[in-house]
Amino acid sequence: MDYPLDKLKEIARKIQDLLGEYRERSYSLDSRIPWEEAIKNSKQASDNFMRKIGTEVLPQVQRCLGEIEALLGTEDRAIAEQIIPILKDAQKWASHPVNPLVYAELSSILMRLAGHLSVRPIIRPLVFVGYRYAPEDEKIAEKFIKLFQLEGLNCISGKTAKAEDVDDKIKTLIAQSEGVIVIFTKEKELKEGGWTTSGWLTDEKAYAMGRDRPVILFFEDCISSAERKGIQGQLEYIEFRRDNLGETLLEAIPYLRDFRQRILLKRK
Repeated sequence: MDYPLDKLKEIARKIQDLLGEYRERSYSLDSRIPWEEAIKNSKQASDNFMRKIGTEVLPQVQRCLGEIEALLGTEDRAIAEQIIPILKDAQKWASHPVNPLVYAELSSILMRLAGHLSVRPIIRPLVFVGYRYAPEDEKIAEKFIKLFQLEGLNCISGKTAKAEDVDDKIKTLIAQSEGVIVIFTKEKELKEGGWTTSGWLTDEKAYAMGRDRPVILFFEDCISSAERKGIQGQLEYIEFRRDNLGETLLEAIPYLRDFRQRILLKRK
């Protein structure tokens, strides 16, 4: 996730530079300057600092924190829960700063926030992806799997497993996984119209449900509604056309993120 880490650090350094200028002008000791004039100079330095940082820095801080807050909405909840308290602290200190000393604390919090965001772990749940192993369907599955990986899922399938009894192999893989994705593609054309799909895929979906695994389904658009209804039950599904996958891949992103969050919540 593309957090504005460099911007956070740049703002924190800018605050420290301005604080250095303020301290130099405000606390300069010169016995030749009358006390009253020294107090006046200190107040003027404070006013100049607050005016300059309020116009040059504070708007950038608030925009940056707003951007981070928006991105956290799609972050792993376990990670977001660690970062949100620091973000809230930064927002509090940046909301109504009344004197230069407040900015010293704000600079420190911004650097801490950047540090936490830069080292956050990437959690990649293990998911089983079921699909037909016909060459034309494997090409479709490869495109889907690339998207699944980009969305933080670690994918396995029966194609990558060790050679053993197929039924036992698939059951073992599903049992080891934290979630299951099934890509239903056409198999046999029906006389009355539409197509069937693979019985193996139907069994994989049923076994995953029996093991209480989160499941997400993709159906090729030509699969008959009657067969589809018997497979999906009460589950939502995403329909796709093999000659126009781009639109489906975009549509699938929020479903995949919700699917991933459901997996992570089951870990707790």
